[in-house]
Amino acid sequence: MPGLSYRLMAVASLTVLAADPISGSWAATFQVEGYPPTPAIFELKLDGQKVTGTIKSEHTGPGKVTEGRWANDSLSFTAVFETHESIAIWGHLEADKLVGEFKTEGFVAKWEAKKQ
Repeated sequence: MPGLSYRLMAVASLTVLAADPISGSWAATFQVEGYPPTPAIFELKLDGQKVTGTIKSEHTGPGKVTEGRWANDSLSFTAVFETHESIAIWGHLEADKLVGEFKTEGFVAKWEAKKQ
């Protein structure tokens, strides 16, 4: 049947995209009470349940995603920096964005990110 293999490939491609909703570039905002929001960029890559990548903000400088995990629509990782304390980050998909909390320097606050 002409076109059947093309349609099957298109369906397979959509399935792969749906199975990996977090790989790519994300514009994130850290929201610390009493301070202006701090913008950051997450570059995430999903391989099975393992998440790798980078994170960068003006406040922290460049960092690396370590101990990254994606399971049951939930994300968790530790961001490790040369000039800033590590940041534990966790969250989940909510509509078209990632939302969650982070812990660093003895406090917990909220963050969110939209895919670019």
